[in-house]
Amino acid sequence: MVEINRALIKSLATDDVTYNRGVRYYSAKAIKTISKSKSKEHYRATVQGKSEYTVDIELTSQGKIEYKCNCPASRRHPGACKHVVAVMLFINDYSDRRKQQKIESGEKRRITRILDYFDNMDYMAGFGDIFHVKLNINLDAMLRVDDSVKAAVSIMAGSTRLYKVQNIRKFLSDYIHGQPISLGKDFSYFPGENRFDHDSEAVLDFLCEILDIQEIVGKGSSAGIFAKSDVFFDRHMFLRLLKILKLPFNFTFAEEKFENISFVLGKPDLNFYLNLSDEDDSIILSWDDERIIPLDEKGNLFYYDNAIYHPDRIFTRHFLPFYHTPNDGEDDALVFEGEEKERFLNVVLPRIHETFSLTIPKALKDNYITENVKFELYMDIYKGSIKLEVITAYGEYKFNPFLKMPDVKAVIVRKPSREAECFEDIEALGFIREELYFYLSDEKDIYDFLKNSIENLAEKYELFYSEKFKKIKINPPKISKTSVRVQSENNMLEVDFDFDGLSSDELTDLFNSLKLKKKFFRLKNGSFIDLTGGGELSKLNELIDKIGSSKGDIIDGKIYTSLDYAFYLNQAADEGLYEIEADKSFTALIEEIKHPEKVKPEIPSEIKAELRPYQEVGFEWLTSLAKYYLGGILADDMGLGKTLQAITYIVSTWKKNKEATFIVVCPSSLLYNWQDEIENFCPELSTIMILGNPNDRKDLIADCKNYQVVLVSYPILRRDIELLRDISFDTAFLDEAQFIKNPNSRNAKAVKMLNAAHRFALTGTPIENNLSELWSIFDFLMPGYLYSHSKFVNMYEKPVVRFESEEALKQLNFHIKPFIMRRMKKDVLEELPEKTEKKMVSDMTDEQKEVYMSYLEDMKKKINNEINKNGFEKSRMMILASLTRLRQICCHPSTFLENYEGGSGKLSLLLQLVQNAVESGHRILVFSQFTSMLNLVEEEFKKLKISYYYLDGSTPIAQRSEDVKAFNNGSREVYLISLKAGGTGLNLVGADMVIHYDPWWNPAVEDQATDRVYRIGQKNSVNVVKLITKGTIEEKIYKLQEKKKNLADSVIKAGEVFINKLTKEEVEDLFNF
Repeated sequence: MVEINRALIKSLATDDVTYNRGVRYYSAKAIKTISKSKSKEHYRATVQGKSEYTVDIELTSQGKIEYKCNCPASRRHPGACKHVVAVMLFINDYSDRRKQQKIESGEKRRITRILDYFDNMDYMAGFGDIFHVKLNINLDAMLRVDDSVKAAVSIMAGSTRLYKVQNIRKFLSDYIHGQPISLGKDFSYFPGENRFDHDSEAVLDFLCEILDIQEIVGKGSSAGIFAKSDVFFDRHMFLRLLKILKLPFNFTFAEEKFENISFVLGKPDLNFYLNLSDEDDSIILSWDDERIIPLDEKGNLFYYDNAIYHPDRIFTRHFLPFYHTPNDGEDDALVFEGEEKERFLNVVLPRIHETFSLTIPKALKDNYITENVKFELYMDIYKGSIKLEVITAYGEYKFNPFLKMPDVKAVIVRKPSREAECFEDIEALGFIREELYFYLSDEKDIYDFLKNSIENLAEKYELFYSEKFKKIKINPPKISKTSVRVQSENNMLEVDFDFDGLSSDELTDLFNSLKLKKKFFRLKNGSFIDLTGGGELSKLNELIDKIGSSKGDIIDGKIYTSLDYAFYLNQAADEGLYEIEADKSFTALIEEIKHPEKVKPEIPSEIKAELRPYQEVGFEWLTSLAKYYLGGILADDMGLGKTLQAITYIVSTWKKNKEATFIVVCPSSLLYNWQDEIENFCPELSTIMILGNPNDRKDLIADCKNYQVVLVSYPILRRDIELLRDISFDTAFLDEAQFIKNPNSRNAKAVKMLNAAHRFALTGTPIENNLSELWSIFDFLMPGYLYSHSKFVNMYEKPVVRFESEEALKQLNFHIKPFIMRRMKKDVLEELPEKTEKKMVSDMTDEQKEVYMSYLEDMKKKINNEINKNGFEKSRMMILASLTRLRQICCHPSTFLENYEGGSGKLSLLLQLVQNAVESGHRILVFSQFTSMLNLVEEEFKKLKISYYYLDGSTPIAQRSEDVKAFNNGSREVYLISLKAGGTGLNLVGADMVIHYDPWWNPAVEDQATDRVYRIGQKNSVNVVKLITKGTIEEKIYKLQEKKKNLADSVIKAGEVFINKLTKEEVEDLFNF
């Protein structure tokens, strides 16, 4: 349980000002009353401010502090108000005091008692048992003021004779501290020799608690005021005392004294008497002569028959009016006649009968009906509503309770609480009473009543039905046939259901009810169809939800929806979930998408590459989807040629429509790579890249229709979507489509605004973290196909991820499987070369480009001066140093420039490439000539939590051996290696991908580095990627490498520097851009 201290109180206060005010309130004794619950740590106090405010504070068993105050500030501001602060300060001091008392007056007192007991054992043995001391409590001057009770309590204590305690405060203090108490000349209380009996100790402990509170709060408190020989209580404290008090006590009220009074928590056995008048048919009511003295206005406490009673609320409510009509004799009996008699019999007498003992004269008993009431409920149909009449039955007398009582000789003692219970039961079901009857008119309430409530009602009451009512039923429909076909004229799917007994109009309304998730459908004859039942209806409901709720139309009892859902319907039918009859058009559609290799579209002759069989299938798949205006995700493993398959599709489509324009959206780092790939595979395709400042980009976008392929990065698309959305594209491709994985991102929102007849996505990782990423991509491809995001989450993501639902995963696969083509290297290994090499081109950032051009111009001048001065051959070292500096800038200017913060285009491409490869399960070697560059990569890997090993010339041989062994055994995902230190002598067949971050002068050295992976023992195909910076020295080095490789004299011995073979013209060309 939480312990209150001043630091905690200050933290709970609204602010420091409020806390300081609370401290002042506490110091000024503003707490007027305070009480503590015995069963739990709950305090209630009244605090005097501008008005008197009530504060409640509870220290819960869960370690929380719950508090409230009825002051205006507490309602307006969060945190504890000044009144709550003051009370918390009291609780803090009170708790500290009690702890100290437990130590001082508890442990010490017990120790003292034990020691004294054994010290005096022999002496005390002569006196037999310990003398028991008892209390006698006097409750004097009890007053009634409004709803409050004030009581002055005095105490008498002693053994054989009782003595009045003259100083009650000192008496309690001595008791607490275990001190002897002098009660009179002839008797004193000695701890150890005497003890109070159990009931007296309970009272003393309570009074000690009051003393503690009063001493902490101060004399201004009215919770318990200690006078010389009296303690004054308010109503709450007085009630607590009465509940503790098991002793007889004396009671004084209005100067009249009552002795040996007891307290009763409950009601007295009070007798009422009913008589008939001798003169007429009036009724006379009287009750016991014993005096009843109310002690407060609401009758919560009263004196009766030598006891003070605290009855329950029902007794108090029923007897309250009799407090104010005291019965001092026969003449004060109440006489009811005429209309008053009827009101008495209907309203008052039932309450008296169920609360008090009632004596009835023999002459009246024969006609006095006290039987329990029974209810008969009669149901009929009236204007489409259910009409219900209640009949109450008291013995042989039956009547509508809302009519005037029948004119009978008997006195019927009705049961108003039972009648009210019946009416409440009926109204709880939605019935509304109108005069004599109850009506249920709302269709939903009628349906719920017939399905769920009527049987429960029948268990409690007797029901009777009219013939009209019996005709209203709840029945499931019977589906006789489901057929499906493709409407080629508008590329829609038509699903036709045949129901027994339903017209096409009713069927349309039924489908709409299912789409709206209604629980029932009402037929024209008034009956209901339960739309929540199982069996055929459950399957129908699920089918409507899967294929008709997002973008379908229902006409003449048929569902017209997108072709997207054809594959879900076919897969579900194959799994036996539904029985359907499919026509040839539907079967052909399914066959073309499931087996695109059977379609065999012509591979364009313009493609300057030989497609491998699996690449042909990918091209055919894209073509088949486009035929039906369907989208898809080409999710092949890295290195399988997704770009080539997309370019083949673009060329094939362009040949059919030379006016077509295509758009490719990709990361900034891949723009030049796409341009390079298109130039390699189909030089006839013209491309335009949207780059530059806003005005330049605006001009480029205006010229888009004059090119076949528009290349744009995600960031530029976000900025210029308002211009690009006005262009009609034949097809839009998203490369690295995981860039729109967040459906709320600007990337996702922008691409979905593109105007394209066909849409495809390329990514090796369609799902990186959660299923919502897949939904976002599909929302671009085929908006609405996977429903709204919230529905997708509830239908698939939560069940699959949170509850591992196999059924939900199965249903999701029904939806997405036809629209995702993913092949792994191991699946098409026979169709792959043993080693695949690929160049990837990146652009520099603006700041990086500025540094590069500045150094380039400066170096050109210095090299020209050096050559003019010393000749070309003697200038090679300077040329090499200058080229190395430019290569460092291509890698990252921070490799040698301090405080550079402009980023690197190539580093961004590397990080993206590595992340995608790791997520696809690849393990990678990254080579660089520059250890400073590897250090920068290290920093980024740490941020991205990519695990790696590192090797350069400083790595100890033993450490190198251990790391290589661990990597080949599957530990970590990437190995960062200095080309010079790790380019030879290592066996790293645990990797299947090699990235050369910067091109080395000697291509043979790169090949040797690649052979660390591509060697005997390698079981997987190997991807080799060379990163080249666009428009820089690296591009020219790459071209020279390719040129020299094809020449016989380009064979360079290991260790030779490639620069030594360059001619003056080649060097000059390196510096000219």
